[in-house]
Amino acid sequence: MKKNLMKLIDVTDEHIELIYNWRNQPNIRSVMYDSEPINWDKHVAWFNAVLKNDMKYVKIFIYNQVPYGVGNFSLKDKKNGIGEWGFYIGEQNAPKGMGTALAYKMLEYIFEDLNIRKLCAEVLEFNEKSIRFHEKVGFQKEGILREHIYLNNCYCNIHLFSYFKKDWNKSKAQLEKYFN
Repeated sequence: MKKNLMKLIDVTDEHIELIYNWRNQPNIRSVMYDSEPINWDKHVAWFNAVLKNDMKYVKIFIYNQVPYGVGNFSLKDKKNGIGEWGFYIGEQNAPKGMGTALAYKMLEYIFEDLNIRKLCAEVLEFNEKSIRFHEKVGFQKEGILREHIYLNNCYCNIHLFSYFKKDWNKSKAQLEKYFN
């Protein structure tokens, strides 16, 4: 995978249907806090609210001119430079490594362009793939919110992760090994 072919673009109105289709895929919904199918009106309301909120940043990840996924960032505490992220690869036939590429570009954007000090993430306990992924790209586990949300007919734990800007440069060099 070539680093010079990866980019993030701002979400615009032209992406509303693409994101709607991606968000409604069972494999994506199943690892979200709300795993129910999303109706069009609810999606439009969410989409419009995101576009108007200057504390939220939603990006489409593009590789070689093809959109593959979405990364989002929410500024939670401007004074202390703290935010939260989420992401997913929406294209079902995405080449191997697209998740790592999307994460790399989002982390670069969050730490270098937005100058965020601390990035947080929450992962559902049964999403072992995402837990391993967060650790792979440089996040550290901070704790667990026990029986935090009701999902799949039971209360589910949430794993809390953080990533500090001061650790980004070391991790960035490690991640760049995936790209030529």
